[in-house]
Amino acid sequence: MNVFEHPFFKDVKRDLSYEVVEQSMLDLASQYGVVSASSAQIRGAPMDKPLIAAVNRNTETEYISVYKREGLAHNDVALQRALKQEDPFYWSDVKPDIKRKEERAVFDAAADFGYEDGIVVPFFGYAGRSGLTSFMGKKLRNDPEAKGVLELVGQKFYRFTVQRSNAVNENMELLWLTDRQKQIVYWVAEGKTDDEIATILGISKNTVGRHQEKIREKLDVRNKIEMLRKVIQLDLLNQSEFLD
Repeated sequence: MNVFEHPFFKDVKRDLSYEVVEQSMLDLASQYGVVSASSAQIRGAPMDKPLIAAVNRNTETEYISVYKREGLAHNDVALQRALKQEDPFYWSDVKPDIKRKEERAVFDAAADFGYEDGIVVPFFGYAGRSGLTSFMGKKLRNDPEAKGVLELVGQKFYRFTVQRSNAVNENMELLWLTDRQKQIVYWVAEGKTDDEIATILGISKNTVGRHQEKIREKLDVRNKIEMLRKVIQLDLLNQSEFLD
């Protein structure tokens, strides 16, 4: 069967459930060695502080949970490349750019889950934002056909997931907060003072202050008032992970 006759290209245009389209996409992509895939939106930001968020359900896999929890996006050279380059690229294209152990740790974490190879399909301008689809596996086919098909599939799947998530993921900043910073944001929103937060978390008041400086930088706010406004805007108080 011609690859472009695969059901995915019809399914992605129909009013089907996310699960059906996702499985159809993975069935097609598996012909090229793909085991897992995820789409993400990237909000415009300085190159040293990109903001990324998963917008499709399959990203809530164990690996992506580790990616979020460990803050691996900060040192992801593939993400940095996706902010600058419109053409798809394989992980092997960016691994030579690795200079620090923290950057190596991103790929080591993926390998721990069996993802030793991948291809990133950047996407610019849809719904006013940039984004990407990332395909992962143990060994992906690396040839013009594979690259071309995965680019098309990645773009179509990205559009589909963005549409299904109402085009904007309101919790993208969460990826950039550590577990401790999430806890502090929560207690600030609850009206606790720095002294009270220090007592609750068992850390010093100075440490609470340093964390808040980092939080303001990451959320792009100047003070507690703006922090609280963004907390409400992003509905962070309903995020149970803040108290885990």
